[in-house]
Amino acid sequence: MKIFLKTCALFFLALSFMPAQALLNLELTRGVRSALPIAIVPFNNVETLPEELQVSAVVVHDLTNSGEFSVLTGANLPQNPTSVGEIQVSRWRGLAAQYVLVGKISSEGSNQYRVEMSLVNLYKGQSADKVLPSSVLLTKTYTVERSQLRRLGHKISDEVYQALLGGPGVFSSKIAYILAQPGKTPTQPDYHLMVADYDGHNARSAANSNQPMMSPAWSPDGQQIAFVSFQKKLPAIFVANIQTGALQQVTALAGINGAPTWSPNGKQLAFVSSQTGSAKLYVIDLTSREVTRLTEGYSIDTEPCYMPDGRSLVFTSNRGGSPQIYEYSFATKSVERLTYVGDYNASASISPDGKQMAVLHRDSKSGFNVAVQNLDTDHFQVLTRDNEDESPKFSPNGKLILYATHTGNKHVLAIVSVDGQINLKLPASEGNVLEPAWSK
Repeated sequence: MKIFLKTCALFFLALSFMPAQALLNLELTRGVRSALPIAIVPFNNVETLPEELQVSAVVVHDLTNSGEFSVLTGANLPQNPTSVGEIQVSRWRGLAAQYVLVGKISSEGSNQYRVEMSLVNLYKGQSADKVLPSSVLLTKTYTVERSQLRRLGHKISDEVYQALLGGPGVFSSKIAYILAQPGKTPTQPDYHLMVADYDGHNARSAANSNQPMMSPAWSPDGQQIAFVSFQKKLPAIFVANIQTGALQQVTALAGINGAPTWSPNGKQLAFVSSQTGSAKLYVIDLTSREVTRLTEGYSIDTEPCYMPDGRSLVFTSNRGGSPQIYEYSFATKSVERLTYVGDYNASASISPDGKQMAVLHRDSKSGFNVAVQNLDTDHFQVLTRDNEDESPKFSPNGKLILYATHTGNKHVLAIVSVDGQINLKLPASEGNVLEPAWSK
């Protein structure tokens, strides 16, 4: 049986920022049937670049694995233009792609590269064989260092996503997760707090330990991660600065200190402490270090998550007999129950617009799956059927949910869209991956 209050002991050993190979590889397992057709012409490179630095290859990977695009590239294209002026419209007629992305990369010297890109609507305002200005949706030029080419590919993917689907993409975002790998003994794994691109590339260890680590949570500005570590025998909450590597302990209360979550302004952390016996919700001001208790009673209250407006937070409690989601109002100090479907709802995550809530759900007919509840209508939908899911977290654009699950005997990460149509897996090449968190 899954225990919704996590009490495992942790011990922090070292903070390090060592480059690591990509331990996760994003794989699309199901996408939408009405995926938007787009052609991506491989960018003409000034030199032979490794695939991970080929800007157009990154864009192909991003858009394909979003599940919302049907991508044509390579040998399936009628020509390989590098600019809008080189596109011969007549040669693209009949191709199952409404849009085409073209571009090129040139050297600017001193490890600098100039990248030009254009996005064209092939079926809007075209002459017989010439692209008209009205059909050019995007034209941009960037100058970046070699090491930034992959990041630029993600940025271009976000630009294309925004232009064609009318909302922000997630391709430039980061994820954090706990990686458990074989240690010196079979019964004592090594644990790493990992930070990676959304697709698992550029993974690096932000902290490591020979004892379990848990509950990573991104700050609103994406510069810090709060997490739980066992130092001095009891779990405490630390904050790691992703840029500088600085580590700071922020709680030292008696008993368990866990489940940190940032306030929307980044000035407070809500967390769980058992200093009075049962687990209750607290808030700590990160400047004054003043701690305020929020909930009372004999129930177990845990897993807080702020609403985007900062006026309330949701949390898991067994005060009604079984774990369910409740909302605490800072103004009135009142508590209201939010979930009623199923006998178990926990680990709430709120969408950036505050309209939807992802939860870990169980009912009498299934195991633990990811579900989403509309907070305006209370409509409740179960999105996964893995029966062994954990830790759902919303994406920065609110369209996807990242969670942990099992494949065979391995712990892996997965992604599902809020309508259940898109599924992706991020299996690790080594070790087990747990407790994901998605940057804002």
